[in-house]
This record gives sequence, C-alpha cells and structure tokens, in this order.
Amino acid sequence: MTVNFEVKGMLARLLATEDLIVEHKKVETACFNVHTRVLTLPMWQKASNCVYDMLVAHEVSHSLYTPDEDWTEQVRVPQQFVNVCEDARVEKLIKRRYAGLAKTFYGAYRELQEEDFFQIGDDDLSTHNLADRANLYFKVGNFLTLEFTNREQEIVDMIGKAETFDETLDAAKVLYDYCKQKQEEQTKLPSIDNHEKSSGSGAGEQPEEQKELSPDEIRSFQQERGLHVTGQLNDSTLRALDEARWKLGDRSLNLQPSPMMRGDDVAALQARLTEMGFNTGRVDGIFGQRTESAVKEFQQSVGIKVDGKCGPATIIALIRLTKIVSGGAPSQLRENASQKNRGPALANKVIVLDPSLGGKDQGNVANNIIESEIVYDIAQRVEGRLLALGASVFLTRGANNCPTEAERITFSNQREADLMVSLHVDSHPNPDAHGVATYFYGSDAHGIHSIVGERFASLVQRELCARTDLLNCRTHAMTWDLLRLTKAPAVRIDLGYASNPGDASRLSRPDFRDVIAESLLIAIQRLYLSTEDDAKTGTLRISDLRSAGLRR
Repeated sequence: MTVNFEVKGMLARLLATEDLIVEHKKVETACFNVHTRVLTLPMWQKASNCVYDMLVAHEVSHSLYTPDEDWTEQVRVPQQFVNVCEDARVEKLIKRRYAGLAKTFYGAYRELQEEDFFQIGDDDLSTHNLADRANLYFKVGNFLTLEFTNREQEIVDMIGKAETFDETLDAAKVLYDYCKQKQEEQTKLPSIDNHEKSSGSGAGEQPEEQKELSPDEIRSFQQERGLHVTGQLNDSTLRALDEARWKLGDRSLNLQPSPMMRGDDVAALQARLTEMGFNTGRVDGIFGQRTESAVKEFQQSVGIKVDGKCGPATIIALIRLTKIVSGGAPSQLRENASQKNRGPALANKVIVLDPSLGGKDQGNVANNIIESEIVYDIAQRVEGRLLALGASVFLTRGANNCPTEAERITFSNQREADLMVSLHVDSHPNPDAHGVATYFYGSDAHGIHSIVGERFASLVQRELCARTDLLNCRTHAMTWDLLRLTKAPAVRIDLGYASNPGDASRLSRPDFRDVIAESLLIAIQRLYLSTEDDAKTGTLRISDLRSAGLRR
C-alpha cells in the first residue's frame, strides 16, 4: 500500500504538539496512557502504513480529547464500556478536525476486518452483547451487517452523538445497564409464544407463588425495576413483585374501575400494540382507557369481537401478527413529536412545580437547613421567572400544606401540564455524599423511556453542573409513581445533600438558590428550542430569552 505522506506529516505534527513519548512493544494493539503521555504501538510486521497511521491517529485522538484525570475512580461503569463509547467519540472528533483521516480510518478498518483482526469469523453477531456489537458498528460497521432492536439503536445513536466526555460517560452508563440487564435476565419480556395457557378466562387464575426473597435479592429486584433500593419489602416493591409475576396470556386483561389492572403482561400488551401502530400512550403497565381503545382498534382491524378485552382470541391474533412500525420506539416518537409541535415559546406552556414535603413534614433537616423550606423557596424563584416569560405556572402546594404523592400527580394531570418538575434535597448517613442528580421515567424491563423526560433531565443536570460547583451525580431512569403516573414528562431533581456541610452551605445562600432557579428556567426553555436555535450549556441568560422574543 502507498503511504499517505500528507497524513503522516499531520500525525508527526500532532505527536510533536502533544509532547508524546512513542514506544514500540510486543503488544496486541496500540494504547495511550493519558497520565504518562506514553503512546505504545505494537510491533506488527504485516501492518500496512494505513493501519499504522490509524493506530497513531486513534491514540493521538485520546491525547486530545480524553481527560487526563482519575475519572476511573469516580465512575462506577466498568472501563471497557467507557472505552467503547470513548473510542467512538474521539475517532469522530479527530476525523472532523483532520478530514484527511477519514480515508485512513476507513481503509485501515477494512484491512483489519479482512484479516479477521476482531476474531468474529462466521460468528452469529446477534449472539454478541450490545457492547461488542456497538464497538464493531463504529469500527467496521461499513463491512458488516449488524442488527439492533429499537432500544439498542437508541443506545448506539446516543453513543454516536456524544460530543463531550460527560456525554460519553452517560452513554456508557446506559450501555452498561442494558448489557447487565440482558445478562442477568432469563426471559424479561413476557412470552406469548405458547398461547395454550391463555385458553381460560384468566379472571381467577394466579401465577406460581413467589419464593421468599433474601435482602440481596430484594435489592437486586429494586434496582432492576427502577425503585428505591432498600432491601426491604415496602409497598412499592410488593406491588412491583406482583406486577412482575404476570406474563401475557396468564389472565384476561380489561379496563376496570380503580384499581386498574397492572402488570408486566399489561406492559407487554402495550408494547406489542404500539409496535403495530396502535396508540396505547406510554408503556407503563397500567390498563387504562387509552390501552382499551388501542385493543378495540386492534380487534376491529383483525376481525375479531370488539370488546376491549385482551382474552384468548386477542392473544392468538397478537401471536400471528408481526410488528409493522420500525425506525424507533413509536411511543417515544409520538412523545417527541408532540413536544416539538408545542413550539419554542414559554407563553403557551403549562409548568407544574412540585416542591416536596411541606407543612409538618420538613423532610431532611441538617446543617441548619430544612428541605421543605429550601425547595419551596426555589420553586417560588422559578415560578417568578417563568411567569415573567409568559408561562402558566402551578405549585403543587403552599407554604404550610403537604399533599400526598397521589394528590400531586392528580393535580398535574388535571391541569394538563406540559412539564412537571419535582424538587427535593437528599440526605445520606455518610456526610461525604454530595451532588445533584435528576430522575426521569424509564423502565429497561419494559424497554421504554420518556424521551422528553430523559432529555429534560439531561438539560437540567448539565445546566446545574455548568453554573454551580455541585457534583454531577448524573441522570437516572426510575419507575417511581410520580414519574410513571404523571401524564406530562416529569423529572425529579435532588438538589444536593442536606447531610453534607458543603451542599447545605450552598443551599442556605439566597444567591445560590437564584442560580439554581435560573438554571432550571434555562433548561426548561432549551427543552423547547430547536437544535439550530439551542445554545451551549451554561451560556444562555434570561435576558437572552427576552431579547429573542421567546416570551410570545
């Protein structure tokens, strides 16, 4: 192969600019130590100039874009998952910066694939975990046929869109959680392949009794289902255990007065109907009116009795049909489209602010701060700023009352909110625990996330961390009732730890609470801005919104 002297000259300049030490050793592949600045290259006798150039460019890209810090001690995601996501990011950035490298990467990976460097041979790639397939996709995807589920494609796209190292870590966390779930589960999604078990009415049928669970098993289940991890069988865990034991076909599903039917079988039904283009709303495992309407539409379309009940005939019809919607999770696409259609202005938006606790329930009290007072003060500051920009704003409580969680959910739903923001202050027995975290509705068990909620949580997290010195504890998918049952995209924000002297000191300052309020306002506005109108994290100010005419 001919040597690309232009590229080689560019790499030589990069090596000199970055003050790297280059060494050749008998290693399997190239590597770069961000601390010592040592670039180790393999002693490959058969490697072409193109492959050699790619190896140097790849590792130099790490020197340019991978942080030189002890992030490995702060991130709980195994490093191999971070490596997959970071490799994709740095290669994208180095090719963007030096266009001549695109051809080099393409040619080198083609050569490596032809020589079976990745040792996949005639493997059935569908049996490989998502991390391995994602790695192959970003390196040799041009030369392979790789298939992904809708959820897997979302994760791959998230990896590909990462621009910052923080976004890489977020993608790695999602990738790791997904792979871990798939490894641990036997059959997570309810199976309807054997429809014989649905031959009865199912009204009085019960699945096998749950065996007694150990605290470790309870904690594992809670983590898996997006619940508070306590190791104890509280009400929410018992309810989730009951929901988890139902498989589609175990019982007849229909709309009932309160309490509505809940379970993994309902979630499987919703997912199945959604895949075929019927709108069940959010896949939440609750058989409501929208689910009943979708069942009736399906029944009418296949020519069976239209009664809105998912019994034996409906199960059999579902088995016989395959999904007809592709290109992404339909419910998520609908949610995203609905949010975009609302336009950028805040003047026509209904925002519900939910300061936690209230009244006699003061929440976490430590280091001279009271949670209920702090979050109420911040909610009022956000309220004033939103009103100034023309939004309709409602607080779930006043200064001296404490509605139940169910009442807060009903309050938001009755006002047909566009967005719900729940404010909290966390606490922990370890006083060193500190930082800000955000939560949105998501269930890997059901393969669904609130795409708008997830985006807003990410915007809040990034704005708060950019404008304050609060530690980034990242965003997390959870299935708490406030997130699950609120019809609008809902996000919970834990604004530091009352138990941490540093966080408590920050929250006690009115000027710091003003910064939090402005951060939340900007995040709300960015949620409704188009990609081309959006600005970099931490750069927008309220005055910018007014001058841009986003008040109307």
